[in-house]
Order: sequence, then C-alpha cells, then structure tokens
Amino acid sequence: MTNVVAVEMYPSAFVRMSGVARGKTRDVQSLNSVLRYFGSAPVVGDVLDGGATDDKADALVAAADLWHISSDGTVWNPVGLPDARRWQDGWIFGI
Repeated sequence: MTNVVAVEMYPSAFVRMSGVARGKTRDVQSLNSVLRYFGSAPVVGDVLDGGATDDKADALVAAADLWHISSDGTVWNPVGLPDARRWQDGWIFGI
C-alpha cells in the first residue's frame, strides 16, 4: 500500500503575514518585498515573463516561506492538535 499525503497551502496567507499586501502579489516590486520579508533573494530580469502571474508568484512566495519556517518545529507539529484529529481530519498547513 502506498501512502499519499496532500498538503493544502494558502500563499495569500503568507503574503498577509509579510504585511506587504492583503492577498495576491500582482507586480514584481510587491513580490520582491514579500520575498525579502522571508529572507529570499528577489526575482530579477524576465523571470516572470513580464509580470507576476498568480501561479508563479504563489509558487515563489510559498517556497520562500517554507524555507523561512523550515526549522520551526511548532509549524510542523502544532501545539494542541490531537493525533486523532490530525489523522482523521488533517490540518491546513500554515493556518
């Protein structure tokens, strides 16, 4: 039997966490501000093919935040989340 894990993330929550915007980052300047908040390098040149499309920006923001929080054990094992609930219902990562 193969185990399958699905993770649901909300990059807009990470954007809100940065204080740069309330949801989506729609321009490279805002995207770079969010990336800077999480300690990541900015995007340069034509990386986004002329703009910060939702999918590309979301992927970059999610990767930057995951890298930023990767060593924080409380994120991966939330306090107060009983094992039974975790196995039955799962939990929404980052919320």
